Amino acid sequence: PARTPEPVAIDDPPSALLSSERRDMAKIAIIGESGKVLGFGLAGAIILPAEEPEAVLAAWHSLGEDVAVVVLTSRAARTLAGRTASWPLTAVMPP
Repeated sequence: PARTPEPVAIDDPPSALLSSERRDMAKIAIIGESGKVLGFGLAGAIILPAEEPEAVLAAWHSLGEDVAVVVLTSRAARTLAGRTASWPLTAVMPP
């Protein structure tokens, strides 16, 4: 069933509507080398910089249940090859 958004008063700022809608939205996480992932933070993604394989694995295991999509750098994807479940959906950046 579709969820009805919380009411927003006419004199509330436009951001009030966004914040009430965003509470239930799935999140996007980005895992990989800092130089390739930090810019995604400007779009509101969860940024998990990970330079070493151990950090990539730790970042993957730290993902919350509200993360629906994970974008991986190609190096992070190689580290996680064969170790991920079908959820969350993953996408790999081109090298």
